Amino acid sequence: MTFGEVVHSVSQPTAWPEPVRGIASLLSPFHCPDRPSKERLASPSTFSEPLASHEAPAPGSYTATDFLGLIHSTAAGLSALADLPHYGGERSTVPLWSQLLHALANTLSPEILILEDAPFVMPQGQNVASQPSNLIDGHSTLLAAHAIFSTPRTHSDRFRTNSRNEEDDDELMYSADSDSCDGSVDSLDLPLQAHMLPGRGRCLSAVVPVLLVADSHNIVPLLCSTLYQRRVWGIHQPVVGLCCSSTGTTATAIFGWLDSDQSEEGRMPTAHLASAADFRLDPSMGVFDFTDTCSSVSLAQFVLGLRSHFQDIKGAISIEAVDSLTPLRWRSDLPDFETQFGGQLDERVASWTHQVHVQTSSSEASSSSTPRTPSPPLGYCAYIT
Repeated sequence: MTFGEVVHSVSQPTAWPEPVRGIASLLSPFHCPDRPSKERLASPSTFSEPLASHEAPAPGSYTATDFLGLIHSTAAGLSALADLPHYGGERSTVPLWSQLLHALANTLSPEILILEDAPFVMPQGQNVASQPSNLIDGHSTLLAAHAIFSTPRTHSDRFRTNSRNEEDDDELMYSADSDSCDGSVDSLDLPLQAHMLPGRGRCLSAVVPVLLVADSHNIVPLLCSTLYQRRVWGIHQPVVGLCCSSTGTTATAIFGWLDSDQSEEGRMPTAHLASAADFRLDPSMGVFDFTDTCSSVSLAQFVLGLRSHFQDIKGAISIEAVDSLTPLRWRSDLPDFETQFGGQLDERVASWTHQVHVQTSSSEASSSSTPRTPSPPLGYCAYIT
């Protein structure tokens, strides 16, 4: 299933498309001194000395070499896993390399939210009319995101709430009973198009991903969903993703952006995805290998360099912007019925209403010919002994 994306294959570090050239400049390879052997790579002394355990760096001052211990243990674990017999199937490598990515992403901001094995809402396909009705959610390996939470109501808010009419009070009581917050937190007043994580009921938070990690089956729809969600929020920064093999050791950087304008009214904007044309190991092109120490250090440098990118996205988030922008119906679980029915939705509803009216009239006519026992007057009670 395609989502109308345009793929850009990049052959050299200076050839990244203009919309992602700035973020792609963070891909700088770590140069190992004289390309040391595996025995030397196993020793942290080959690189600059990492900080001692009691010398925790200040927030935002982490460097790639601070993660050498985890980088070495990840490489050793993956190598040991590769030496084990397969017994008919390949073992998942995700539990090993995801720990490294989790630790790196955790340094992007004190407010970072990291989700692992999180489902996400798939975007609409290129041909909405032929999109399967049972399209299931996608599956991300790791999401590093900024979260927007609804703020608790103050005492003055509660006083104003108590002065509402009876209907509003009943609605508030229902919401309080159905949520553990006991009515002390209002729902976020956002359209579903502003959310990319599935869910039901009250929305008390919204998640805007900054770093996306998924396998080859999920990375494209994940990037597209994030791009469309950002368009709803009015965020124009490019999307950063890592396509990581669930049974291998490679990670490939993919950058995405949307066309600035929609070519036709109601049409989905085109998603553009850029990655290396050659998938051979080359950190300068965003192709990494977790079993290669120099490559992993380069990956660490790249992820740590996303701190300012995280702050840019956080600063661009505005609920007021969501309200002021034209709605974009991108979610696959909220199809555009006008598109699916070819603009004949009103005619279909009118036809259905007419059929219901005819059937109701026919039922009433047939029942009127049968004698009916009149209903007892109001307040009359009959007792049978």
